[in-house]
Amino acid sequence: MGGPASIMSAGAEMEIVVQGDTIPVIEQDTSQNLDIGQATIEPFGLSALLDIQSDTNAAVPLVIRGKALQENGRVVEGSAVLRATTQFNYLPKPHVLVPGGWVPLALSPVHNFLIDRNILSLLEQLHAGRSNARLERIEWWCQHLDRPSVLLNPLPIAWEGDKGQIPSFSDIRHALDNARATLAGIFPKARTVPFDQNTYEAINTEIQATRVRQEKESEFLQEVCPKYLANTVARGQRRSIFDEILALAIDKDLQPFSIVMLCVFSSHYRSSEKAKYSIGHALLKPKQNYSEMMAHNALSDLRHFEVAALATGLFIDPPALITDDTALTALWSTLRPHGYVQGSSLGMQLDIDPALFVDLDSRDAENLALILQKYSRQ
Repeated sequence: MGGPASIMSAGAEMEIVVQGDTIPVIEQDTSQNLDIGQATIEPFGLSALLDIQSDTNAAVPLVIRGKALQENGRVVEGSAVLRATTQFNYLPKPHVLVPGGWVPLALSPVHNFLIDRNILSLLEQLHAGRSNARLERIEWWCQHLDRPSVLLNPLPIAWEGDKGQIPSFSDIRHALDNARATLAGIFPKARTVPFDQNTYEAINTEIQATRVRQEKESEFLQEVCPKYLANTVARGQRRSIFDEILALAIDKDLQPFSIVMLCVFSSHYRSSEKAKYSIGHALLKPKQNYSEMMAHNALSDLRHFEVAALATGLFIDPPALITDDTALTALWSTLRPHGYVQGSSLGMQLDIDPALFVDLDSRDAENLALILQKYSRQ
């Protein structure tokens, strides 16, 4: 777990201060001290994310699990589960995407982080002396990265590119070299993942292997976003338009169960009420003049999602993606992915929360479930 960090627990009237993997808890009413060792924070989900996003002072449920207990200095047998409601001193962004949900950076059980171009850009602005409310927040949370135990990996930057298209080998190498140098300058105590010629070639091979799929998905988004997703659709027209979207996807050889299609369906089944957050719509940002660059940016976010998800099945201690993108965190929290290795192939399992589709009636829900079940088996 990261630290030190202080968060106020509103429900149990106690202050929780995180140091390493031990959480000393002082009950203010009774002055009882309970040290919870080997402590982990249960990941937050979509509801906590949206509550905090709409009200930075929102109190959200906090669950801490741990062992190695001490009460007033006396060792106690067993384990503990601490439940409280919590308010954060700072809006808890960026988020760390972990199996099952997200956690604030200072409370992350992971010390191995994937860094994307957005986070790197914000850090560069801080390092250059710029200041605003967003950068102040980023500075407070990201101070927890400057530790010897932290390993920083800018791999997502290679996937994203900076020219609105799939990067070349030289683009990849240049981007990663610059990112590593920048991170080392900003966080001198942390470690950065080393890359050699073999690593660059392996990364390039993986990225180029996605080229055909990326081009198909980009063409699909450039057609479907302005035509079907830019405006909300009347309930009576949803089924016919859904069928048109599905037919277009199949015509472009896209899997209806893919991440990009789930985002498209999420946007399609959104509510006309702006207060109801549509994850797919927020991530794809469909407009009437949807450009190739807009499609590239959305697909880059989804590639980051896939890299982080697949990593959970590849490594015992997988890296976790740090993101300042609320929509990406919401998608992660509703799909709850877990990677796996089967023979020489990588894959991911999804545990889809119906909250991904905010305005789905029972008939549409049954139809969508049948479609997803059919294609998930293929």
